[in-house]
Amino acid sequence: MLIVKRTAAILFVLWSIAAGAQLLGTNHDAFVTRSIKLTWPDVPGESSDLEKSPGFGTLKATWPQSTNNTAEWKAWNKAIEAATQSLVTPEGEKSPSGEWLKKWAADGDFEVSASVGFVSEELVTASISIEGMGHHAGHPSEERIEFNWLLKQKRELRTEDVFQKDSSWEQMIESKCTKELQKPDANLYDDWEKALPKVVLDPRNWQLNGEGLKINFPEYTVSPRVSPVGPVMIPWTTLKPLLQLSFAIPQ
Repeated sequence: MLIVKRTAAILFVLWSIAAGAQLLGTNHDAFVTRSIKLTWPDVPGESSDLEKSPGFGTLKATWPQSTNNTAEWKAWNKAIEAATQSLVTPEGEKSPSGEWLKKWAADGDFEVSASVGFVSEELVTASISIEGMGHHAGHPSEERIEFNWLLKQKRELRTEDVFQKDSSWEQMIESKCTKELQKPDANLYDDWEKALPKVVLDPRNWQLNGEGLKINFPEYTVSPRVSPVGPVMIPWTTLKPLLQLSFAIPQ
């Protein structure tokens, strides 16, 4: 009996060490997942086709929340939920109380989710995506944004947090993207080069990881939805001369 207890105790210690190593290895604070499902009656339209307009819309949302009780993480919790909501609300609309409104589920079936990426004492990255189909739409739709958050400053990452001013980093990244996008089979818009700077300058299109800076190209920015392009990965080794000395490369 004593041997069994000792064996159990040893196994528990080993499991605890392994769990702790895994937590430290990923450098993650503890997170829990919040979720909500909303429904809302469709607005009567010209079509009475049940397949196109089944009578109600649905919205399912999931997003992470930190269990850390500090002011910095409380600010992140509020911000990541608001950013998740931003993909389902009409442009410019916000919930005054921060609550999820049932009307956001109207006239479609959509699912929005957010997931944590890199976590450090300075920076927390997350990806937020939505997919689904409006009841009168001709095809499904998808959208994705990157949510890069500076914990101590309690705000989203800006371009000047990463790159030195007057370093011509914009031109360098645009040049790299142009080279990668101009492939023989690429179906780009005629004026895609005019749209490129706007994509590059928006940190919500930036996915940061240990390898480098990945530029995502949202639907309809530089190419049709049926012909998606990118993303374009630019290694940190290439970008290092342009980076702010205060910027800590994700590891």
